[in-house]
Amino acid sequence: MGARDFRGWWIGQGAQWWHPHSKPQGWDVLQQVMNIPAPWRTPPPLPVDRKQRVLERAASESLGTETVCRVCGLAGPSFWRDGVPTETVCPSCGSESGIDDLGRPGDWETMRAIRTRRGYWVGLGAPWAVPAARPAGWDVLEQLGAVPPVWR
Repeated sequence: MGARDFRGWWIGQGAQWWHPHSKPQGWDVLQQVMNIPAPWRTPPPLPVDRKQRVLERAASESLGTETVCRVCGLAGPSFWRDGVPTETVCPSCGSESGIDDLGRPGDWETMRAIRTRRGYWVGLGAPWAVPAARPAGWDVLEQLGAVPPVWR
């Protein structure tokens, strides 16, 4: 498992501390992640071959109609409808359904792209693709907590 893949998995699980008693008061996951040296935090995932990803959709799984981004947990728009991606671009993390979120729950290999994208997004400081859509009082861990467990 690569560093970004592991980071995406850990953050998708709620960024739980292995030793909770060691967690400092006022701890902020985004501030901590920004301490990671840039080469380990920011290089983007490999470029996506859109044509290949469209072909891979048939092997991907869906929960039917999904209204939560598999990468960042943003709730709202339909990302998948009746098992088919809507090609919606998430205003939070910028992932496109059916391109950046393909996988099969329980299969570590196919879930790697989702977790790596999540780790990359958080490694950048979890910037919003559409900054005007970011709600006041937004909390990255609360949003990530909405990622359905099968996509973590």
